[in-house]
Amino acid sequence: MWSLWFVVVNLEYQWSDAVWMQWDRVCSESGGDVKDLKYIIRAQIVNHGTLKIVFQAILNKYERDHKKKSLGPWKKRIVVSHQKDPKELYAILGSPNGSGAAFMLINHKKRLGGARVINKVEIFVPEGNFEVGREQEEWHVMLLFHIVDASRA
Repeated sequence: MWSLWFVVVNLEYQWSDAVWMQWDRVCSESGGDVKDLKYIIRAQIVNHGTLKIVFQAILNKYERDHKKKSLGPWKKRIVVSHQKDPKELYAILGSPNGSGAAFMLINHKKRLGGARVINKVEIFVPEGNFEVGREQEEWHVMLLFHIVDASRA
């Protein structure tokens, strides 16, 4: 009697792996080049860890101006950039939703044609306006990450 043993490999795919596979597939089916990746969007975020970091980054950014800041749709988006707000940008990139975008660039550096970095994130909500506070309310925040060659960062 033969015993058949199956070795089950538990591959825990990360968000970055799933998105890369989708990007790679879309590029191969449409004749595109994976190197043309310019943006990553994280839509309607409800992760409380990410929201806490994003709201704190916004508060830190605008604390220098002693202003309260409201967040709204695209026209009232908030921009956090490497040039003007490096600490806030790095905090967002370290959040649960931001780290996946950065990790994808690191993991696929060779296929992307070299080192690519996120130099800016635009923060907005699909509709409505609200005052940014420390509360982690589920405002379905959107993060649009801008990707550039590391040499241009």
